[in-house]
Amino acid sequence: MNKNKLLVPLPWLLLDMAGILLVMWGGMEYFGWLHLWPAAWHYPYYELLLMMVGFFMMTPYQVMLLLAVMRKIQEVKKTQQ
Repeated sequence: MNKNKLLVPLPWLLLDMAGILLVMWGGMEYFGWLHLWPAAWHYPYYELLLMMVGFFMMTPYQVMLLLAVMRKIQEVKKTQQ
């Protein structure tokens, strides 16, 4: 097993994964491929709300990952000089 350290803490990765699941669920509800949301709970634009909440849950991990990669690139550049 690979023992490389994660660039971003695990809770942010778990939040990102939950966001991905919400986006997928919202997309399936929106296009009508699979209905997991009970019909009694339907309200206007609930599918889009699922997707938007998922995207907002994914954003912190993506930003932190980008910053970590940028730091790694800076470290490599410093060692090359």
